[in-house]
Amino acid sequence: MLALRIAIGAGLSKRLPYCWVASRWNSTNHYDIRLKKNKFNDQQSELQTQLLDASLLYVPEYGWTKTALMNGAESLGWTSMSHGICKRGPIELVEHFIQTSTAQLSEELKSHPDFLDLKTTARIKRLVSIRLMMTSPYIDKWPQALSLMGLPQNAPNTVKQLAELVDEIWFLAGDQSIDLNWYSKRMLLAGVYTSTELFMTTDKSTDFQDTFAFLDRRLGDVGTIGRGISEVSNMLTYGTSQVTSILKSKGIRPPF
Repeated sequence: MLALRIAIGAGLSKRLPYCWVASRWNSTNHYDIRLKKNKFNDQQSELQTQLLDASLLYVPEYGWTKTALMNGAESLGWTSMSHGICKRGPIELVEHFIQTSTAQLSEELKSHPDFLDLKTTARIKRLVSIRLMMTSPYIDKWPQALSLMGLPQNAPNTVKQLAELVDEIWFLAGDQSIDLNWYSKRMLLAGVYTSTELFMTTDKSTDFQDTFAFLDRRLGDVGTIGRGISEVSNMLTYGTSQVTSILKSKGIRPPF
């Protein structure tokens, strides 16, 4: 099929006047068009980031909604209809928050000078706790975010961002595995993180003490975390089932 398409394309170009072909694919013109398009996309991306950052301030009151985006736009001096630059709607606000939170983890560690003195599991706990506390200002509205992430059209990005988060946590914790441990550790941590996050949405204790107690128990359940693959095989099966059930509870079809 590919060869057929190439042949057809070659035959078509032979039938067209050379001057038309040359002008159509002039490298300078093509480069200029791409340059202008990239510049436009960069400018639009910057505007979207400004809007999303401003809109996060309104999430505690309005939730992960178009209303929050509209208020964010107005706070920038834009018309409320400017929220339309986020074409996928409120889910872009959720994904922006998750992406920026993951990116901020390494910066947050600067205020934890004892981090490198901790053992692996303690480092993981510290990093998960830091990330969970980033969600705390929005925790009352987080079930709404989970519902958006669970929609079929949003599921691929949801799974991708979860994978990026657990990978970043393991990287910052000093993981250097290059064998099957790389996968097992991240799958186990995905189960720990998502189950703790879900628990947090129902936690009414002071300073989320019950959530962190729950995190301790989950890390205890996967106490083999960081050991060899032969020692984690049973826990991997358990962790996989946990990830699957949690993703299903969000309406997401697990990718494994």
